[in-house]
Amino acid sequence: MIRNSITLATLTVATTVGVYLRGQTPDREIAAARNALAFKSAELETMPFRQAFARHNRIPHDDPEGPFTSPGPEFNVPGSPSAIGRIEFPADEVGQLRENLPLAWADSPRDLNADGSIDGQDHSADYAVLPVRIVVEWQSPDGARRLERILVLTRRH
Repeated sequence: MIRNSITLATLTVATTVGVYLRGQTPDREIAAARNALAFKSAELETMPFRQAFARHNRIPHDDPEGPFTSPGPEFNVPGSPSAIGRIEFPADEVGQLRENLPLAWADSPRDLNADGSIDGQDHSADYAVLPVRIVVEWQSPDGARRLERILVLTRRH
């Protein structure tokens, strides 16, 4: 009887610890995702305005310090073994910054160069306003998870 009680107690403690640790994992993942969103937001808001798109788009040949010198759109999420982050712009499939893309998150179509009209040209070199979406995605025990933050960067004088 004592042996069964000890076994049951050990099993109960092990199960409780396992449930507790699994319960903590999503909290750590969410905290890591929120921290990454806050860090990337601050990074984008404080860098020179003209560099935001060039440093974080998927085109390596427009990097400010030369080809393949910028981080690009993807980033690791410190504190999370499974999360990955990315920075998105209202850009087409070849990486051109466009005003006429129908993207709800970017409130687009949208006049990015403040000339009073919306066109289908590349505005990578003349944008005055830059919608940005920062996304962090990861797998939790409950399935796929996602957090995002939307910013609108503007030229500071």
